[in-house]
Amino acid sequence: MLDRRCWTFNRSSVTRSFALGLFIAFIPPTPLLPVHLVTCALLGVYFRLNLPVLFATVFVSNPFTWVPQVAGSIWVGAKLLGLDLMPFLHALSHQTFWPI
Repeated sequence: MLDRRCWTFNRSSVTRSFALGLFIAFIPPTPLLPVHLVTCALLGVYFRLNLPVLFATVFVSNPFTWVPQVAGSIWVGAKLLGLDLMPFLHALSHQTFWPI
């Protein structure tokens, strides 16, 4: 944390921090453990990346953008694997998420 490279802005550290931050942002969130922050802190210090850029990029994954990110990731994965999502979409209903 006290290393000067973790706080300076140069081209290589900012681009590497941004790339790692976007990768960490797509890790599914867990309610009990702040996976994003812990992973961000550990990898940022280990690789001596720019910590402000890394943390700011991880917070791109906020509650308003998380649903489109996950939906887009599922769609891209299905296209790459040649899977049909229509049976999955037809099986979804409001009772899937809110069983009352």
